[in-house]
Amino acid sequence: MIEDLKKISEKNYKNANLNELVNFAIGVVGDFNKEIIIEDIIVAAYLLFPKKFSMQGYEEYPDSVRINRRVVDLRDRGFISGSNAQGYK
Repeated sequence: MIEDLKKISEKNYKNANLNELVNFAIGVVGDFNKEIIIEDIIVAAYLLFPKKFSMQGYEEYPDSVRINRRVVDLRDRGFISGSNAQGYK
C-alpha cells in the first residue's frame, strides 16, 4: 500500500497545507490496523509527501520536527487525540 502511495505526484498535493497532509498520513497508518505512533507518522508523511517533509539541504531524510509540530497542532485543534508516548487516535 505504501509503495502505491509513494507514487503520488507532487502536483496533487503542492497546494495542500501541512496539517492536511499529516492528517492524511495518520489515516494511512491507521489503515494498517496498528497503534498509531509518532515514528510511523513521520515515516508515512515523508514517504507520501517527500517534497513537503524532507529536511532542508538533506532531502533524503524526513524532517521529524516539522511533522511533529503538525501532529501537535492537529491534536490541539481536536482532530486527533493522544501523545507521542501513548500513541494517537
